[in-house]
Amino acid sequence: MLPDLRLALRSLLKTPGYALVIVATLALGIGANTAIFSLFNQVVLRLLPVKDPQQLVLFHSSKGSPGWSTSDNSQTVYSYPIYRDFAAAGVFQDVLARSAAAVSLAYGGRSERASAELVSGNFFPSLGVAAVRGRALGPADDQVEGGHPVVVLGYGYWQRQFGGDEAVLNQALTVNGRAMTVVGVAPPDFHGVMTGRDPDLFAPLAMWRELRPELADSTEPDRLKHWLNILARLAPQTTLQQAQAAVGPVYRAQLEEEVAQLASHIGDRDRFVGRSLQLVPAVQGISSLRDQIETPLNLLLAMAGAVLLISCVNVAGLMLARAMARRRETAIRLALGAARWRIARGLFLESLWLTAFGTAAGLLIAHATLTGLLSIPPASDWAGLDARLDGRVLAFALTLAALTALLCGLLPAVQAWRTSFAAALKDQSAGGGEAPRATAFRKAIVVSQVALSMLLLVSAGLFARSLYNLRTFDPGFRSENLLTFSIDPALNGYSPERGRQLNDELLRRLRALPGVADAASSAVAVLTNMNMSSNITVEGYQPAPDESVGSGKNIVSPGFFQTLGIPVLEGRGFNERDTADSPNVAVVNQAFVQRYFGEGDAVGKRFAFGGGDNIKLDVEIVGVAGNQKSAGLREQYKPFLYTPSAQSGQLMRSAFYVRTALDEASLAPTVRELVRGLDPELPLFEMKSVELVLEESIALDRLVAGLAVAFAALATVLATLGLFGLMAYNVTRRRREIGVRMALGASHQNVTGLIVRQACAYLAIGLAVGTLAAGAAARYAESELFGVTAHDAAVYAGAAAFLAAAGLLAAALPARQAGRVDPMEALRHE
Repeated sequence: MLPDLRLALRSLLKTPGYALVIVATLALGIGANTAIFSLFNQVVLRLLPVKDPQQLVLFHSSKGSPGWSTSDNSQTVYSYPIYRDFAAAGVFQDVLARSAAAVSLAYGGRSERASAELVSGNFFPSLGVAAVRGRALGPADDQVEGGHPVVVLGYGYWQRQFGGDEAVLNQALTVNGRAMTVVGVAPPDFHGVMTGRDPDLFAPLAMWRELRPELADSTEPDRLKHWLNILARLAPQTTLQQAQAAVGPVYRAQLEEEVAQLASHIGDRDRFVGRSLQLVPAVQGISSLRDQIETPLNLLLAMAGAVLLISCVNVAGLMLARAMARRRETAIRLALGAARWRIARGLFLESLWLTAFGTAAGLLIAHATLTGLLSIPPASDWAGLDARLDGRVLAFALTLAALTALLCGLLPAVQAWRTSFAAALKDQSAGGGEAPRATAFRKAIVVSQVALSMLLLVSAGLFARSLYNLRTFDPGFRSENLLTFSIDPALNGYSPERGRQLNDELLRRLRALPGVADAASSAVAVLTNMNMSSNITVEGYQPAPDESVGSGKNIVSPGFFQTLGIPVLEGRGFNERDTADSPNVAVVNQAFVQRYFGEGDAVGKRFAFGGGDNIKLDVEIVGVAGNQKSAGLREQYKPFLYTPSAQSGQLMRSAFYVRTALDEASLAPTVRELVRGLDPELPLFEMKSVELVLEESIALDRLVAGLAVAFAALATVLATLGLFGLMAYNVTRRRREIGVRMALGASHQNVTGLIVRQACAYLAIGLAVGTLAAGAAARYAESELFGVTAHDAAVYAGAAAFLAAAGLLAAALPARQAGRVDPMEALRHE
């Protein structure tokens, strides 16, 4: 075997151009597939790096709950008392809870915003996760509310902020104004149970009042505050179905107890008690990122696979052509007594060498591609993901390599096996003697490449059109010359009254800056996937049975609508007279009016937050604003209301907006100094232009569209080269026939037209097949499109025209060469 391997390598080194083309083609195909699969593996396939993840389940309720909720994911959240009830029920081996918290962290004279994960005391022990330095959190840290101010640092944060220095252990960090001792460091591959997140620190759930002050300041009963994801570990020998049957009665008993405690807050009691609880396998944890990008990753993986398939058939065609060119050499070796299997094996070993080099280069391309891809979206969306190629990804790449080598090397090997040395030695013509089946196979290769290229071009066109629609869509406000930043005074120990004074003073100073036209603030930052909502009772509206009556919500300062350019269509916006002592007021959007008042007038009508028998309609609608995209551009317009910040009883994070005639970047240092002058220990974060916020909100769409266009371009180049090679080969093979035609009177134009018509036939068949395939496949992508249907005629026509033009251009040079054939030379040569 070793001599044959060396012989195959020497044979390739004699034709370095041929080898480099094939290696580059395979490297691009394998690299693209490996990069996309690595993302797919990390987001969709990878199990939680914990003990027995298959025993973990996630609690999910079928219907919403009265009260309010806050969450960093799409899964159901529960109240702290409900978690305690489940933990004491004894149905599971362990019941775990978690919630995200943004905190203000001070250490070594600097203050910054950090991401924390509030976890139950049994979180680390139940998951079987040990600290790499110090110790992990344990049950003793979660016994008394506020009694155990300790934290475990995330490994990445420990490396970034402390350089991996163990001296930070047993030192105190100031978190939200409270000294908390560092007791350990989490393992490098553990980021909690949320895919795509990498917490800076973990803290005991019992510290929730210190780390989630907005929950502690709320006047709602604790059972109406929903903010915890609840997971459980099944008891040994217990199936999911058995646990599901056991937990149902427990949950209903809890709801009936809540009805008795919260009677005045609950409207439809039967609906409340009738909620069901499902246990969902949590082997991969909780992932909003997976929900968001699983379908796009599936599409990109399919597109990358199509590119690799085109690469393989192109390479197979090149290797088959090389085998045909070596038919005389093969025939001589056969005549001298060489075994057919030895010759065929040599050709197959050449494909192994080419695939090995292509795979090695492809892994480098995959790593570089991953590094680039992970730098495109906002960093918070990809936290916990990396460009490393783990064992599963390497196994995937090696499997691709094996299949590629088999596909690319099998046909030339079979061709060599079937070679007749007598016929090959007799044949002296340029390409004569090729079997009709080999010619048909070449044509099939080109047609399939054109079809796959058409499929990818249509997909790329649809995603590009969707991205264009998102970029040009009116979000309901003016984003140009608008600077935004956020502060969270509650995390620095501000009381609600002192926090409102800070916000008011900051707005006053911002408005006084040179070049600033206006400034405003809101509790919910626009287009950042943040949301706030509440149950409401609307005057005169009779809900249908089982209907949830609610609305999205934002708490805004006076001047908010003017600053963001949101039109107030009826009534008025907020002003300085809307204070805590004045009647409660609100501005609603058009979707709110359409749902709850139909064609009626909303201004002057009343509603109330919450529900129940003794509800008081104490909020007056004073204005109707235009619909505005709040969480993201893809969301449907929904009922939305705004309330003035002076009438909010809570101190929440505030996003500020500054309308300026200057460049936003030039204003940023001035704003930072202004905030530092008010409170040097108050972290300022997420300062950027709203134009950048818009771009970040469609980062995934840009990623998908960019990769789809890149894959389509690569496929088109490969298909075009394949068509060029086939037509050039046909011209060479038919040189004698062309000479005879021209000797009998055919003009140069006739011969050129003959070649072009043949190319058009291949293109037409490929385009037809590709169009049908694209139409069938596009339905799967329809949910990812915006403002364009999966069967947009303009996209299909554009893709067909582009591919046809590229194909005709590829056929033009061989056709021109055919038209220049000298009949005398061609016949004399034969």
